[in-house]
Amino acid sequence: TQVVTLAVVADEGFAWPYWDSTVGPYVQDVDPETGETKLIGEGEVAVRVFGGNEVYWEPGQKFDESRWHAVEQAMPVEDVYAMEGYIGGKLTPNASSNDDGVVKNKINSNSKLVMVTRYLERPCPKYPNGRWLNLAEGKVITKERPYPCQDGQGNVIDEPVLHKLSYFIDPDSDRDMGLGRHLVDPQRTINDCINKMLEWKNLAMNPQIIVRNGQFKQRLTDEPGAVYTHNGSADVQWRPVPPLPAALSELKQEAVSDMARIAAQNAIPSQVEAGRAIQALIEKDATRRGSFLANVADFHSRLGRHCAYLVQRHYTEQRTVGFKGDFGWESIQDFKGAQLRNQTDVRVYTASIEPQTKEAREQRIMNFVQMGAIDPQ
Repeated sequence: TQVVTLAVVADEGFAWPYWDSTVGPYVQDVDPETGETKLIGEGEVAVRVFGGNEVYWEPGQKFDESRWHAVEQAMPVEDVYAMEGYIGGKLTPNASSNDDGVVKNKINSNSKLVMVTRYLERPCPKYPNGRWLNLAEGKVITKERPYPCQDGQGNVIDEPVLHKLSYFIDPDSDRDMGLGRHLVDPQRTINDCINKMLEWKNLAMNPQIIVRNGQFKQRLTDEPGAVYTHNGSADVQWRPVPPLPAALSELKQEAVSDMARIAAQNAIPSQVEAGRAIQALIEKDATRRGSFLANVADFHSRLGRHCAYLVQRHYTEQRTVGFKGDFGWESIQDFKGAQLRNQTDVRVYTASIEPQTKEAREQRIMNFVQMGAIDPQ
């Protein structure tokens, strides 16, 4: 949900599946290098989410084509010191938790965060095992590690660690676009129209009295039933209220229609009553959204394969994993040590993640019943 929201609102979303060894219960383990006994967690599969402002790669290259990716994120100093293989010495907090962009990356007396960059270089002839470096304050703070993507036998493979999702693919840029940026201008138009309507309301619908050839002896208040006197034979009348300009409502409605077309969320026009015409309009919007839903399904598929691989690599007990196939649950017996990345194909269909109304689900069931595909009971 977070990745999809980032893709729609903030142009790009990224997910990094990893093995979280801090999850308990905890057992004793001996460090093979130092011989020190320490407690480690049994661990579990986890997914860390990043936005487009936290991930970058080789300028001018598409994400999938870049030979390296980097993730920059503010982390608590205590968590940085606890990183595996830490060799960075003492660090000075140099990041702020504020999101206004004014004091970010500047020393803040109340900050306990430090900017950490995770540099991921994919395998190449110079570095057959790739490289995973953690940097802070311009220096490497942990021991160099291989690229964190391996098969069941511990061999490093050249597959992405980060899984990217975007709403629009920009062919002219190495960064993609989200839906939110295209809705900003019409939304500003709507806000401006509403502001002008409120200005008109405050100016024109403010009850005021006009007195000709005289003056009131008291100041008008909102007291119910109050009686006021005035000097002279004055002609007292309410100030005329001009009508609300129709152009403001029309401009606002046009902006709303523009947003609906951009987001493929068009309402059915009131003059359209035929079922076939309504269905055609619904299918038109569904087709427009289909490209993004296909990207979401592919993202879920890649993420599912990666998580299944982490299960194979880190689970120590032999066990049976069930994968839902075309005709139900299919079990892979004794998968431990198998080339799960090459054998497992996690498929997520667009129709399975597209939201459906109650009426649409009921209609789909009735279609199956009429075809005899399922028993009515």
